[in-house]
Formats: sequence, C-alpha cells, structure tokens
Amino acid sequence: MCGRFTLVVDGKVIMDYYSQLELDGYRGPNYNVAPSQYAPVETSDGLEMMKWRLIPQWAKSASVGYSMINAVGETVFEEPTYI
Repeated sequence: MCGRFTLVVDGKVIMDYYSQLELDGYRGPNYNVAPSQYAPVETSDGLEMMKWRLIPQWAKSASVGYSMINAVGETVFEEPTYI
C-alpha cells in the first residue's frame, strides 16, 4: 500500500451518486489522505466513512497498521500479513 492518496470529489457529488443525504465527517476534497485519516468507502450498505489503514489479523495492537503503509507486492506470498 502506498503512503498517501488523493480524493478530489466534492461531497455533494458523492452523496448524489449514492443517493445519500449525508456523509458524516466528509469535509470535501483532500489532496493528501494519509493512513489513520477517514475517507468515504463504498460498502454493501452504502457509503461509509472509514479510517484508512491495514491491520493484519495477527496484530496484537492497532498500532501495527501504521507500519504497514510500505507493504510491497513482491513479498505477498512470503509475508504472514497476506496469508
């Protein structure tokens, strides 16, 4: 996973597309979304705000998720994170 991503869609456009009246916590475009920040995510129940991070099932603490931002695809079959 890379360290940052860009979300440039206006909140009204997102909510119109998903036919939602509100999206609690969405503040609009963000050109530097970092791990631990909230971002809109499409789920089977509609659109929800979720914290962006990767916490492996073997982690004893959520803080492990902050070190996972530099995971690479070359080790996907070797690291316990992806098994």
